Amino acid sequence: METVSSSHKRERFLLTVLLLVLGMALTLSDGLKRWDLTLYDLFSTVYYQKPSDDVLIIAIDELSLREYGRWPWSRRIHAQLINKLTRGGAGAIGYDVIFSEANRNDPEDDRILAAALARSGRVILPVFHEKMVGGGSLQLTLPLPELTRAAAGLGHVDAQLDPDGIVRRTLLESTGGGKQYPALVLAMLQLSVQKTAISGQATGGGDRETVEKIRQRYGDNPVYVSFTGPPGHFPAISFSDYMQADYPAEAVAGKLVLVGVTALGLGDSLPTPVSGKSIPMPGIEYNANLLSGLLNNTLIVPAAMQWRLTLVAVLALLPMLLYSLLTPRQSLFVVVLLFFLTLSAALFFLHKFHLWFPPTALLIVLALSYPLWIWRRLEETIVQLFTEKERAQVILHSIGDGVIATDSIGRVDYMNPVAASLTGYSLSEARGRRLEEIFPAINENKDQKLADIVVRCLRDKGSVTLQENGVLVNRKNREHVVRTSAGLLHTASGKTQGVVLGITDITETHKMMQQMAYQATHDMLTGLPNRTLLYDHLAEIIKQTDAVAAVFFIDLDQFKKVNDQIGHYGADKLLKRVGRRLQTHCGEDDLLAHLGSDKYVIVVDRIGDTDAAARFADGLLAELEPPFSVQGQDVYISCTIGICMYPGDGGDVDELLKNADTAMYRAKECGRNLYRFFSRSMNDRIHERLDIEQRLRTALAAEELEIYYQPQVRAIDGRLVGAESLLRWKNSEFGPVSPAKFIPVAEDCGLILPMGEWALRTVCRQIRSWQSMGLDPVRVAVNLSSKQFLYGNIYDIVSKTLHETALDPSFLELEITESLIMDDLAQSTRLIGELKELGIRVSIDDFGTGYSSLSYLKHFPVDQLKIDQSFIRDITDNASDEAITLAIITMAHGLGLGVIAEGVEHRDQLTILQRQNCDEIQGYFFSRPLSVEQMTSYLLQGPCKK
Repeated sequence: METVSSSHKRERFLLTVLLLVLGMALTLSDGLKRWDLTLYDLFSTVYYQKPSDDVLIIAIDELSLREYGRWPWSRRIHAQLINKLTRGGAGAIGYDVIFSEANRNDPEDDRILAAALARSGRVILPVFHEKMVGGGSLQLTLPLPELTRAAAGLGHVDAQLDPDGIVRRTLLESTGGGKQYPALVLAMLQLSVQKTAISGQATGGGDRETVEKIRQRYGDNPVYVSFTGPPGHFPAISFSDYMQADYPAEAVAGKLVLVGVTALGLGDSLPTPVSGKSIPMPGIEYNANLLSGLLNNTLIVPAAMQWRLTLVAVLALLPMLLYSLLTPRQSLFVVVLLFFLTLSAALFFLHKFHLWFPPTALLIVLALSYPLWIWRRLEETIVQLFTEKERAQVILHSIGDGVIATDSIGRVDYMNPVAASLTGYSLSEARGRRLEEIFPAINENKDQKLADIVVRCLRDKGSVTLQENGVLVNRKNREHVVRTSAGLLHTASGKTQGVVLGITDITETHKMMQQMAYQATHDMLTGLPNRTLLYDHLAEIIKQTDAVAAVFFIDLDQFKKVNDQIGHYGADKLLKRVGRRLQTHCGEDDLLAHLGSDKYVIVVDRIGDTDAAARFADGLLAELEPPFSVQGQDVYISCTIGICMYPGDGGDVDELLKNADTAMYRAKECGRNLYRFFSRSMNDRIHERLDIEQRLRTALAAEELEIYYQPQVRAIDGRLVGAESLLRWKNSEFGPVSPAKFIPVAEDCGLILPMGEWALRTVCRQIRSWQSMGLDPVRVAVNLSSKQFLYGNIYDIVSKTLHETALDPSFLELEITESLIMDDLAQSTRLIGELKELGIRVSIDDFGTGYSSLSYLKHFPVDQLKIDQSFIRDITDNASDEAITLAIITMAHGLGLGVIAEGVEHRDQLTILQRQNCDEIQGYFFSRPLSVEQMTSYLLQGPCKK
């Protein structure tokens, strides 16, 4: 036992020494350099450095070449740029353009450039090494001597090319021609420090301490450039833009400015780690990244060799110590963890401390340590594999999905309990049978067997997932909705040995989705199709080439009153029963939809003609004639129907529904419990109403509305006792507009409220105006609409108007129609009582045309009844009209109410009304409606008789 233990220790020691030597040898050699460089490129692009705000590129780009012509340019152009940069206060200028040959055609060209360099005193010119034609050693290339003397300094622009042909590094100091040259950007930085010391002002170039820190940190060793992004990412100003006369020179104030070529095909272009898609980086941008790194202290330094060797030694020893204490699984985890930590540490040091530690040698040592150590435990690993197999069996038996394994020809080898439950076969019964026999599932279209997925998987040699659901009816006649997928089983040699079929039972999910789809397309209250399904159904009809159909838009009549009568719960019941009755009249292919509230739509496909549609509509009206029993009450409800025919009345869904709705509202205007077919004239009428509404909205502000007054006189002697105010509209474009046209539109769109308030205020002010003129007091009646009376704050408006105009309330009379009062008897009685408390008069207009019971009249706190002109028109020829007016006058006088008759146009009419003791008269016999000026003249004439 001691011998075995000693042997293991000796093997462990030898393995450790072997790994240690191997790791150090790999670290010292250059054999892994390409791998290290690849990792460096990957890590360096994980995070880009932020460019320094003090560095700016003036780019000689394609735009500049279009502006100034082909390269090279006249050196006068460069001189102009240097002059502008100098005026702009640039801290230092690195001019990365080689001027190594004199301009023999124009010597003055070089002298102008030299003069600009001398005046500036801030320009660093480049030097570089190049290989001469024919080979040989590198030769240093310098600017023209005249330019060299005029420049503030020289700096090299050499970069080091790595074995893989990519530029990552550079030297901050370079020797050439027996002289030491700093890098161009370092020379700029030094020049900026000198200028700072001379001027005594801080500039963007840094200070002496910055330069000293740079020399101390980087020394003479090559440094890796930390890039701020891919080519073209560094902030730059186009040469042509900057040279524009209106471009401020001060844009470069305090900046370290680099001037160079960025246009493709010109200048030096370098392959870099960030040159994606083989796009090289212009040399000027490379130098800008180098200068930004110097200023931000982010240039990357390679780790010293002694530290690299120390770390390799530690990571060679550590795993070997840990493996003896850990299981093979734990050892593998440790290797993976150390792999991750090594890579993470290299990445962390690179971006946090700007230190590059090449990790490839370490990774190889770690990768070799595990198999070299663990081979002794191979036998234990095999045992563990058997254990894992058992564990896999347990997992397959416990998961919620069905699993079936087949051989390469589709015979079942294995199934877990879930699959057995789904198919109705036990494993012993299923083994050896064909898959389609025990799994007879088909897709929802019933045109494909799901078992065919095995054939597809074997044919495609890869995993297959069916996107559609399947239906499985097992041997016990139970139905399941399933989703299936399949993957290949391989032998150790990679040969296909079978297929694993995964079966997910989604029966409950499918039911839930069906329920959700139903809820999305059906009304929750009635269970009928909703607007969504209606749109889809109509769209399908329209897609048919020879389709004909009728759309019936149904609106229940006076549903609000019914709702108030039986309550919301009862109204919901009624809507359901209405839907059921309408459904009984529909055919199997017809669609009945509930659009909410009291609106339904029926679409009848293949309807013959308008006669057939009319018969269908008559049947719908008849269906609703019998009463509905709701909460112990018999409820009568009728409907109004608008009919639109396809394709004659519309070409799309929206147009058909809009036109059917238009026909329904036209039918509403004609009465209730009827139907109307859509016609194009209805659209014209709607457009006319919309035009009136739009113009009416501007009428108030444009002062196009005015009040006319029709005098009211005593019947007995013709003496003036009052007037009725009448709203008139004189449009600036079309002239007078009939009240019969614009009043209903104002009612529908709600404009009647501001118009009514304006009319009330105008009338009150006019009464006060007449009184201030010393004219005899006269009362004026103002008509109220239903919206003003029942839905507006009429009491507050009247009270406020009387207060603002200081009008005696007795001179204001409000006229309310009889039908308006009967719409809401309790509310009307309350409002009339409140208005009477203000001291005004209230009269009932159009009396005798409504549906009220005369017994209610005694409950109304009104002052006067106004007999409708329909009874006055034929009073001289129709005994019935004469009897009705007499009855109204007698009844009113019996209740203590006054009576006024309107529409009196002839003497004979007046005579009859005088004989019946009518109190007051209004009509053309005495006067037409008068403008304010005419009414004022009428009042100035004093009492009159006719």
